[in-house]
Amino acid sequence: MFGVREEAASFHVDGVVDPDAIQGAFLSACRAPEKFSRPVDVRAYHHVINGASVLAFSVPPAPRYDRPIRVRIKKHWESYVRLGSGDHRCSIEEESRFMRDASLNAFD
Repeated sequence: MFGVREEAASFHVDGVVDPDAIQGAFLSACRAPEKFSRPVDVRAYHHVINGASVLAFSVPPAPRYDRPIRVRIKKHWESYVRLGSGDHRCSIEEESRFMRDASLNAFD
């Protein structure tokens, strides 16, 4: 969410200036081939709360055949897995599992 901040276990709406530009930049970054190995599917929502613009983005799980989606960190490609409410860098075993699951052919 853009335009909302958390403070002392409560949320405050500050809003964003020029929501169309911010939304466009964020969605463009999610589709940038220099940033991600595949375009990231994102659903964008624009809400007006007490006159302030708030942007919300939802990222559904990638289809099995598109995993893993890698992100470029500096000059290296890295993969992450969602565990609970956090994202964690994939181990070699986890990335191998993604690759096996995405294959049309049986591993053995």
